[in-house]
Amino acid sequence: LVMEGHARRFFLWGFACLPFLWAINCCYFWPVLRSPAASSPPAFAPIRPYVVRSAVGFTIFAAVLLTWATTFIVGGERLFGPVWKDLVMYNVADKLGLTGFMG
Repeated sequence: LVMEGHARRFFLWGFACLPFLWAINCCYFWPVLRSPAASSPPAFAPIRPYVVRSAVGFTIFAAVLLTWATTFIVGGERLFGPVWKDLVMYNVADKLGLTGFMG
């Protein structure tokens, strides 16, 4: 019962912009995730849906994050044009005039 509560909390908190909790849930309950549903022990039954859904959620999150990062790395200014200067964060100090305050 306690383990089910942990699995449920990790799964639900993953929706609160903390998807790495889904990965932690999968690592923590790895035996539940690896055992086939038909032959898993009865103690795994209440935990299994949360762990499987966490695995699916983290896989989707990782795919979206990887796609986004690859788009920015590969495409860059060629893909986004002049809007690129507004999208990147490395020139924020220049935009706000914070680079000349030291001297």
